[in-house]
Amino acid sequence: MNYFESINPSVRGEIVELKQFTDNNFVPPVPYTGSMRIEMNGWADFNSFKLIIEQSEPLPLHVTAVVIEQNINER
Repeated sequence: MNYFESINPSVRGEIVELKQFTDNNFVPPVPYTGSMRIEMNGWADFNSFKLIIEQSEPLPLHVTAVVIEQNINER
């Protein structure tokens, strides 16, 4: 997924950690811009696949691209 100036998105209910920590904890988090690879294992049928990207807090979230890669019988 590609993000543009986003903070704390969640995919399938799990928060994607985009925060970059600094030495000063009182500085607000910097919005993340760039690509983040998210692996989603455990679903069996491609037709029942559901991708939910959401933001539960009033923070910026801009998804610019989603690429789905399916591997079958990979060893």
